[in-house]
Amino acid sequence: QRTRTTFDILLSSGLGVGLSLGVRATPRISWATSASYQFGDTQWKQQSFDGASWALQSGPVVALFDHWASPYIGVQAGAAWYSQPDGLDRFWIATPEIGVRLLDCGMKVEIGAWLRTDIEHDFDILSGGAVVRGGLGGCGGGRTSPHFATKPLPPPPPTPVVEPTRVAIPDVPAVDVQGGAAV
Repeated sequence: QRTRTTFDILLSSGLGVGLSLGVRATPRISWATSASYQFGDTQWKQQSFDGASWALQSGPVVALFDHWASPYIGVQAGAAWYSQPDGLDRFWIATPEIGVRLLDCGMKVEIGAWLRTDIEHDFDILSGGAVVRGGLGGCGGGRTSPHFATKPLPPPPPTPVVEPTRVAIPDVPAVDVQGGAAV
């Protein structure tokens, strides 16, 4: 499978949700595009729009091994809009991320850490935290599910060819039941 879709949960000072779409270039390298929303927080109190942010970003993701459990490194860049009392402020952002990817054929889980930086203003840190992703995709190429080292089973023995046999039934003389003599 060359594409993947994941649902993202961003854990930071403000909870966030997102959706990522990815296209695999090789078994270890993919390109991901993510859209996310982070709830704002004011003095550790969850808000909906006060201090909230929206982001759209895209970039490469590299798995270090072609294995069902592999560390990964990703960097995405794009734009983020932060809610301020006088409106929205736009920032050009870069988001490096490291984590562990767990794959099984058709299912994927990623657990990682990210840091969102403002690339217009000396890479000021805007936010960061943990991410948990879950979704579909990731099968194909290399080892994609755990397996155990077992000996392969030997092939079954060939089926013997049985020729039909003819059974001869001897002639049995008829017996006269009333008189007991052979007829």
